[in-house]
Amino acid sequence: TYMKAAAVAEEVFDENPRHPGAAHYLIHAYDDPVHAPLGLRPARVYDSIAPSASHALHMPSHIYLALGLWEDVLAMNRRSYAAARAASDRRGEALNNHGWHALWWWHYSATQLSDEALADSLAAVAMSNAAHSQTSTATAHVTRIVAQHALAFGDWGMIRHWPGPAETDGLSTRALDLHARGLAALARGEGEEASEMLETLEEEIDGVPDPDDVSWYVRAAALGLSAAIHRHEGDTETALTLLRQAAAMETEAPLTFGPPAPTIPANEALGALLLEMNRPDAAAEIAVDILRLGGA
Repeated sequence: TYMKAAAVAEEVFDENPRHPGAAHYLIHAYDDPVHAPLGLRPARVYDSIAPSASHALHMPSHIYLALGLWEDVLAMNRRSYAAARAASDRRGEALNNHGWHALWWWHYSATQLSDEALADSLAAVAMSNAAHSQTSTATAHVTRIVAQHALAFGDWGMIRHWPGPAETDGLSTRALDLHARGLAALARGEGEEASEMLETLEEEIDGVPDPDDVSWYVRAAALGLSAAIHRHEGDTETALTLLRQAAAMETEAPLTFGPPAPTIPANEALGALLLEMNRPDAAAEIAVDILRLGGA
């Protein structure tokens, strides 16, 4: 289906290489690591077609992220955020959804480039914006940014000072938050607190009336945190079993775009544990799976 869409858009793009719709839809059609090289041409064009449109400025970064071009991801989302901020300021409104989206990707690219100073400043910007926007979108994005930051740089203080989502903010956001807080607690040596985070998450999952309404990555977040707790307690075999379950969910799931959720993907956590257990050959097999899934 994606390739059929690309075939239609390519005809328009060939006739008019400055057509914003053609470039936009080609990026969507090629937005996976296998086809992303085909999207590089429309991405390079689209980054200059509409210089004041936040979403247009963000879209090329989908291709750049799939190719691991982190400097380009950073540059486009910096511009996208600036355009969204300017549009919101003109209207006298809080940061709009496009701005939040760009800020999240901008921060993620900073973590991939190990630019802690920039990431710190962007996390502060997110906190400041959230103080003026009590919406579920704001909460979800600050939660993502704080979780990314804590796990990328070991900044456990930031996650402790972020109050986190409310019960009304949705299970996906709360799962990401609880997963990250649990890992942060383990990093501080507070296993009991981590177990409380896991218990809360499992209770929330069990409380959903229709199990089909619980996304795979919410379940993977619970499995990943449970594995981390077992690993902390020295039970690496149980941790391995749990991470294999989470990794299977991740591998079988439809392709997702953008920064990962949970923040540490299950396959990466599994590979790290196998290395810790001195099983490099098994870890290498996981690395092949990650590359097949599109990991950088």
